[in-house]
Amino acid sequence: METNKYFQILSGDRGPVFLADQLKIPDAIRLKNVDRINIVSGSRKGQFIKSGIGQICDISGCAIPTEIRPSVWNEDKNNRTYIIPNMVPALKAGVVQKDQSIFSNEMNISTDVETEIEGVRVLKRPIDTDQLNEITSRLFDVLGSDQIVKTKAHIAGLLNVGGKLVGATMSPKCNFRISGLSRDEIVNYLNSLSMDQLQRAPGGILWPHPILSSHIEEVNEVNKGSAEFDLQYFRLLKNLLGTPLELVKLMRFLDTQGSKFTDQENDLFHFLSSNSSEIFDENQFLLGNWIELINIDGKEHILRGATPLDYDQLSKIAVNNFLNAPNYVYLRKPENQDELNKYIEANSPEGVADLCSRQNNICNLVIEHNDQIVGFRVVRKCGEVADGRRMHTSLEHTCKGIGSILLTKSEQIAKQAGCTKMEIHATGDSYSWFEKKGFVDQGIRPNGISQFHLMVKNL
Repeated sequence: METNKYFQILSGDRGPVFLADQLKIPDAIRLKNVDRINIVSGSRKGQFIKSGIGQICDISGCAIPTEIRPSVWNEDKNNRTYIIPNMVPALKAGVVQKDQSIFSNEMNISTDVETEIEGVRVLKRPIDTDQLNEITSRLFDVLGSDQIVKTKAHIAGLLNVGGKLVGATMSPKCNFRISGLSRDEIVNYLNSLSMDQLQRAPGGILWPHPILSSHIEEVNEVNKGSAEFDLQYFRLLKNLLGTPLELVKLMRFLDTQGSKFTDQENDLFHFLSSNSSEIFDENQFLLGNWIELINIDGKEHILRGATPLDYDQLSKIAVNNFLNAPNYVYLRKPENQDELNKYIEANSPEGVADLCSRQNNICNLVIEHNDQIVGFRVVRKCGEVADGRRMHTSLEHTCKGIGSILLTKSEQIAKQAGCTKMEIHATGDSYSWFEKKGFVDQGIRPNGISQFHLMVKNL
């Protein structure tokens, strides 16, 4: 792999086209309900995205008109404000000036990249490009030893379907392993960059650079020297630029299935309407109905807000767990029959409807696959405390990470809503699972039905 050659090409005017050409998709996508695509991005990344989707999207054999538009959401103003990671591209795509709109069959798309090294998120920009010694020390702390680097390219699309807006997000991952750099290598790397390049690189790290690229030993568990390494390397570069191949899946999903989600009562970001003054300045967020596409065991799932049509399914999942899940074996003892009946009654369709309709709920989340709900989560806001009211995974889908996804997303939403800690009423043996997720057991407490472990976690 000639990293210096690739870096020179990627840094030049032909860089976007070159990178797009490395990952060709043979079958064009015929989008039936998309007449125009607006890439809401800076000009350079916009060119990368435009070059990528230009190969794979057409309408009846004709290219879709595509335009690069600057974001009107003030990212710099909010860069010290907590924003759910996959909400950032949604804000870029969905925040517009009050005199603008998204026309029918028009799609806005945007991306944002998140990079973590040893669990610490890499800064968006260098501290100060005039302080190269400080940047050198900071980069040496990050890159001076062997590391696993985790990246997520959060992507979002917002489509006007028959006058109604529906948005979707995805967060494809691409992880790689690097060997440690010497301080001299970091100094040489920084000296080779222009100030413009240093300002543009997230955290001062421009991974295609030959010095850095030579230390990439493995991408997505494919080792350097393998026949597949170059392909994985280009996938990584595309992911780091916010133009992953999954963008195609998101666009296809909105085009073919977006109309199914235009009439939801709640969505992943519905709480933004009450906090808009803190984020949006003079602009507005086109709320629409936002969902998230997630990959579980290689299968596409949908994370979204619950609707009244879901209440029967939610009830069946909870009741089935009480009757059959190992976690609730104590409820099925003869002496606890009264408690079991009360739990079943509290989780009847009417009980679930009451649970999900409280005004202080900040999320009623469900995960579904093939129109079947496989897990749900309800959280309320009580001052600065997020009160985790209910979480269940269907027995047929346990041990697949569904509970972890629901918990993580509810924690993000709670933090976005201003909560500083989350409380869980863990029944049965579930307290040990929550302990592994960072919750601290505060002891056993009584409730109206039985007892629970009060679990607390700072957000």
